[in-house]
Amino acid sequence: MQHKNSWPFLLVLFLQSSDILGQNTSKGVQGWTDLTLTHFYNPELSLGGDFGLRNNFPHTDWTQIYFRPTLAYSITPSFRASGGIASFNTFNKEIQNLNEFRAFQDFHVL
Repeated sequence: MQHKNSWPFLLVLFLQSSDILGQNTSKGVQGWTDLTLTHFYNPELSLGGDFGLRNNFPHTDWTQIYFRPTLAYSITPSFRASGGIASFNTFNKEIQNLNEFRAFQDFHVL
């Protein structure tokens, strides 16, 4: 069985692999994980966010853990506003650890 339309998939796979290899650092490969969750209270209002871990593999001299809760509201069926406060905790072996809190907002035109 021949797949004539498989070239778009292969192109995406190639581009993704070049992005991963582009994150090479002098001490290894930087890896990012992220999990996003959303709970819709009704069609207009949702509460969710994402959290994850960033690290240099195989070494652990730099690690970042983050948490971004998000509240979103659909003002109209084609316009959605969201915002929240993010927490980023960065751990370093060579320099002082860093704890950041960031406010953010986002607007979607559907």
